[in-house]
Amino acid sequence: MTAPDRRAALRASARLAFQGTILYGAARFAGAFLAQYGVAAAIVQTVIAEWGCGRLGIAWSDPHAKTPTAKDVALRGLRGAGMGLTAAALVAGVALATHAAILAPNVPAPVVALIGAVVPAFLAARDELLQRGIVLRVLTGTPAWARLAACGLADVAAAYGDGAIAPPVLCAAFFGGVAYGALWLRDRGAWLAWGAHAAFGWASTSLATGALVDLRATSGTSLGQSWITAGAVAIVAALAIASTRKRW
Repeated sequence: MTAPDRRAALRASARLAFQGTILYGAARFAGAFLAQYGVAAAIVQTVIAEWGCGRLGIAWSDPHAKTPTAKDVALRGLRGAGMGLTAAALVAGVALATHAAILAPNVPAPVVALIGAVVPAFLAARDELLQRGIVLRVLTGTPAWARLAACGLADVAAAYGDGAIAPPVLCAAFFGGVAYGALWLRDRGAWLAWGAHAAFGWASTSLATGALVDLRATSGTSLGQSWITAGAVAIVAALAIASTRKRW
């Protein structure tokens, strides 16, 4: 690549980063403005992210590959969901094995469980487009480790923006972003990572807080603020990298 080509590529990346930051801010502002409406807030943020990323050329699937069929998309999403549920089970298993959490008596509520999947699904779409799609596009051509680290840092920034300041929470956010970034690189798109992200969010919230089981921290803080959880998510990230690296 010649010097003028490199400068043009840098300008294009800088412009995309700036536009992506504005888009991210718009989606989050809408979410804060509509926070009291729950599902509506998640839907509006996802619509903004989808519209804006579409304008910026961020696609759910590799634009240079054959257009996937509805069956292909469904299978990729379901495969990702299986990964997300497995990861959530691993995190819960580590918490139980280390006595960081216990299973309290509980009566499952299937209807509540199904309803509880809606918000995580929309928020996962928002985050994958804004915190992975844009970041990975901006860093096209850089080493894979740099792109994965950037995905992790994007999630740290998002968590901090949401008010998280506890080191374990930020650490877990970093490794979560790395894991989803690895799935993007494997899938050359968002569907696998979205399925994993949505399922992990669903399992970590609705399913683990009464809809299926009642997982309670044994300490005075929540499981999300535990170093045990951060360590378990780090294991998940390592497994994601190991299982996808040959497909990058």
